[in-house]
Amino acid sequence: MNKLIILSAVCLLFSVTPRAVAQRYTVSGYVTDRANGETLLSAAVFDAVSSQGSVTNNYGYYSLTLPAGEVSLEYSYVGYRAEKHTFSLRSDTVLNIRLELDNELQEITVVGNRSETGVRGSQMSAVEVP
Repeated sequence: MNKLIILSAVCLLFSVTPRAVAQRYTVSGYVTDRANGETLLSAAVFDAVSSQGSVTNNYGYYSLTLPAGEVSLEYSYVGYRAEKHTFSLRSDTVLNIRLELDNELQEITVVGNRSETGVRGSQMSAVEVP
């Protein structure tokens, strides 16, 4: 009787454990330019909830394995507008992103000061080489 209880407990333990471990899913896809469809190499993909991130490969492809639940992915690339997508991750998901070129230039103000220091004289020296 005791062996049956122990065997049942062990079977129950092993049947519950894989479900707890399997609660991770993969989000993958391509990051491309919205205007011409070119793939964006080394675009950043970051999940603010789990603090995990990745970058796209030479083909613009990314893959990120995250815990199940709320996901907030931010896609960014130099010279492009960043995009944020928040959703509930319940299975492996393919999410292709098309980033838009950011043509807005920020205003830059350059301020310079010149101090008036005059040259008062020059000094010459000589070095003897043996």
